Amino acid sequence: MSDLEQFGYFVRELREKAGLTQDELARRVGTSRPTITSIERGYRRYIPTHLVVKLAAGLGAAPGLLLGELGITPSESSAMTFAWLAEELDDPNRRRLAAIGIALLQEQKHPPQTAPRSSVRPGRSGA
Repeated sequence: MSDLEQFGYFVRELREKAGLTQDELARRVGTSRPTITSIERGYRRYIPTHLVVKLAAGLGAAPGLLLGELGITPSESSAMTFAWLAEELDDPNRRRLAAIGIALLQEQKHPPQTAPRSSVRPGRSGA
């Protein structure tokens, strides 16, 4: 089975789990049912990244999930996933996502210091 056939099978699986028909997914993605059919059957030689991102959105999945199925590197798929999140989230949640990201970055640059652990357990004497 080729990579695109496996990808198509994965898309079909996600679509069916979401309870969508090919027509419904096509409308969500802004394409035709025959395009969805050709993707699911692995007939396509190439699937543009922007279509993969739209498929993910139509399926309610993170783009990185589908991009990973196509062998796109984690850093590339992460960047696309963050762009997708920024588009999908409303303003208050977009601000929360940014605040969480900044906090994580600060923690990464300056990890919290932990106190050294004692070899004696509380409530026990050394004797």
